[in-house]
Amino acid sequence: MTSWSERAAAYEAACRLRRGDGSWSNDSLRQLADLYNIGYSTLRRWLKDGFPEPAAERGWMPTPEDYVAVATHLTVQEAWRERHDAGHVPVTYQTYCRRLKEVDRGLFESALHGHEALVRNRLYLIGKPLHRNHTWGFDHTELPVWVTIPRFKDPIKPWMTIVTDFYSRSLLSVMLIIGRPTAETVAAALTEAAVGRVYDGTFIGGLPVQVQYDNAKEHLGEVIAKGIARLGIVGVPIDNHAHWQNGQTETKVGLLQREALRGVPGVTLGGFTRSGTPRFMPPNRGDLWGIEKLARHLDEVRVHWNVGRVQGVLQGRAPVTKWLSDDTELVEIGEDSLVANMMKEGASHKILTKGVFFRNSYYTPVDDNHRAGEDVYVRYLERNADFIAISPTREFNHFTFAIHEDRITTANRVKLMQTRAKQEEMARRIDADATSRRLHGQAVSTDSEPTWSAVNDPADDWTPDGSSTSDRDHPAAVTQEPPSDLWGDIASGSAVDESTTPGAGEPEPEPDLTVTAAKSGPADQGSGSVTVINTERSRATPVHRRKAPLPPAPPRGEHPARTKARASRAADRVARRGLSTPKPPHPEEK
Repeated sequence: MTSWSERAAAYEAACRLRRGDGSWSNDSLRQLADLYNIGYSTLRRWLKDGFPEPAAERGWMPTPEDYVAVATHLTVQEAWRERHDAGHVPVTYQTYCRRLKEVDRGLFESALHGHEALVRNRLYLIGKPLHRNHTWGFDHTELPVWVTIPRFKDPIKPWMTIVTDFYSRSLLSVMLIIGRPTAETVAAALTEAAVGRVYDGTFIGGLPVQVQYDNAKEHLGEVIAKGIARLGIVGVPIDNHAHWQNGQTETKVGLLQREALRGVPGVTLGGFTRSGTPRFMPPNRGDLWGIEKLARHLDEVRVHWNVGRVQGVLQGRAPVTKWLSDDTELVEIGEDSLVANMMKEGASHKILTKGVFFRNSYYTPVDDNHRAGEDVYVRYLERNADFIAISPTREFNHFTFAIHEDRITTANRVKLMQTRAKQEEMARRIDADATSRRLHGQAVSTDSEPTWSAVNDPADDWTPDGSSTSDRDHPAAVTQEPPSDLWGDIASGSAVDESTTPGAGEPEPEPDLTVTAAKSGPADQGSGSVTVINTERSRATPVHRRKAPLPPAPPRGEHPARTKARASRAADRVARRGLSTPKPPHPEEK
């Protein structure tokens, strides 16, 4: 029996054999009818009346109500019985099943098994990246293997994050995580992939054009969104519950698990025993791999995947060969810039003498410790308090890293001390040069005008015997008569009142520093000299300062507050009796 598609093909071939005058050759139509096993008269009738419609040719066709009946009963037999008893299905059960699958296999599987079956039974468009580093994808999975962790009591199952290039199908980054992945671990994986590595002399890395990821919580955080935006990367999240859009990464995760964990002790991929334990679980915990050994093993698998593993989808080539076949220019960036751009933004802080106080700790900028007192912007990792990034601008055009006070290494301390030593040496040189310039200016002014200057005051250079070095160098200054006004008397120390001069054996009184402004005479105004006031008798003579008398000591064994309270009560009693407290006699009356 000829199928409907073969009949349609015969009709189309007969239409192409039509002559210019609108007729057909009988011999050609007979040969065509024999080729497709169709009657000659039937072919002539189709050419005269037209090809019949599919529904009229094939008979009964299913409607959406038939798929609703299948989804309601979850069995095709019960759906056929309901529709057949109602008079809507005139065909047998076998024809009913065959027609439901022929019309739309996806709807039929979806009615029976749900949306997952619909996804498995429909067509997709293949998305092919244009060049290397065009599209990246990353995903996480919990590895089905038990490993030991130092200082952990029980074995754990670690998580793995991979980053892959869709064009060359290279594994750019493989990272093990103790605990669930976070936004910081995603940023670290992307940073490692962008920094890149060399495989057999070929560098694989650089910045991508776009990154594709699913809608996990750690992927949609502020760190990832702003981080890839700062680097000029386009984020392409897939639709909700549409894991097939990230199918290449999902497939690679499964392949990597099966190939990398083959033969590893503690793997749970081989099923379970009768007692419920994994088949390949060793009896002793010491036989399990440690997290460090598993990390080295995954690194070897990544190198083999990129260099030695040929793939049929790459026409029998390895990923590194596919990478070399494209000559698109790579966009490379430094590791420090990548780390700083993938960190979370914080508020501005001031650089104190101990560093930047952030999250209840001090962070020391080892490479940039000469900006004490400045305000800087901070970027940090949420779960890593070892370091932060600081910059004077919000755009982080120029930045440096500040290390936690408990994480400073010996090399960092040596570097900080070397920078401080250079700063000290530079300050000493500046002071020496400034002093030299001031002395040079003093010498020039002394040669031109033989008067004292405020720069080189003779009162600043004192000798043990009380005479200044300037007096010895300039004898004329010693014989010069001091001015006769009040300010000059105080400055020279000659204007002393004889009535207040202490006698022999009496202590020298305090000099009266409260000086009223004296009215200068006409000859003193505009003379151009600077008045010097000496508030001490002489620097060579020690100044005796009287101390304030101490209050009387309270009686032994009694608190001062109680003594004061007792005296207050006694004064109150005297006042109530109409008496007055006797006052101590005045010193003059005494």
